[in-house]
Amino acid sequence: MNEKHINKHITKICPICGKEFCTYLSQNTKTCGYRCGAILKYNDKGRQKKVQRECKYCGKEFEIPPRFATKNTGWYCSYKCRGKAWSESKRIKKICPVCKKEFEITKQDTQIFCSSDCWYEYSKGEHHHNWRDGVSFEYYPSEFNNQLKELIRHRDGYKCQKCGCPELEEGQKLSIHHIDYVKENCEPNNLISLCRKCNSEVNGNKQKWTRYFQRKVKKIMGSNIIQLNFNFSKKKKSIVR
Repeated sequence: MNEKHINKHITKICPICGKEFCTYLSQNTKTCGYRCGAILKYNDKGRQKKVQRECKYCGKEFEIPPRFATKNTGWYCSYKCRGKAWSESKRIKKICPVCKKEFEITKQDTQIFCSSDCWYEYSKGEHHHNWRDGVSFEYYPSEFNNQLKELIRHRDGYKCQKCGCPELEEGQKLSIHHIDYVKENCEPNNLISLCRKCNSEVNGNKQKWTRYFQRKVKKIMGSNIIQLNFNFSKKKKSIVR
C-alpha cells in the first residue's frame, strides 16, 4: 500500500450517535469521537459472550468474562470453594508421637499431636514445661489449701522472707514456697512466704535456697523445729499423677 492510498480520507457513520465523520483509510476508527468511543467500548464488553467453566472444587457450572479466561483464572464458582480447594491442596500428613495415629494438617499449622488427649498425655512428667530436676509441679496435695497458706502468711508477718516486701506493697497475696521443693511435704517448717518475683528466683540453685530458708524458718518458729533431711546427692523421685 503506497503513501497516497494510506492518507486517503473516507467517510464513516458513528454507530453510537449516527453522525458522519471523516477518517483515514489506514486507521481503524469506529466512532466520531472519544465519548462515543467510550460508550462503544463499554457496550462491546457487555455483549461479549461469557465463557462457561466448571468449578474445580464442587463441579458446579458457572460463567466468567472472557478477560478472566485468557488469564487462566476463574476456576472456582465462589470464594468459599477456592478457599477450601487451596486449604486441602496444602495439607500434609503427620504421625502423632503418642498414639502413632496418622492425621492431616495444613503446611502452615504447627500442630504436633492428633488430639488434646494425646497432648495432655505427652505433657505429663518430664515433658511438662514446669519439670525441674526430676520434680513435676503439675499438682499439689489437698492439704496445701488456702487455709494453710494463710496460716503461713500470718506466721511470717505477711512479708516476703527473701526481700522483705510486705504483702500490701506486692498488691497480691504472697506465694507459699516448699523449702525442700517436694510439694507433698506440707509441714509448716517446710513452708515459707515469698513474693512472686522471689518465688521465681529460688527455682535455681536449690541446695543454697533450701539451707537458707531452713535457717530462716528455724528463727521464726524457734529452736524446737525439726530439721529437714534433704539429700541432694540423690535424684528426687518425681511426683507425677
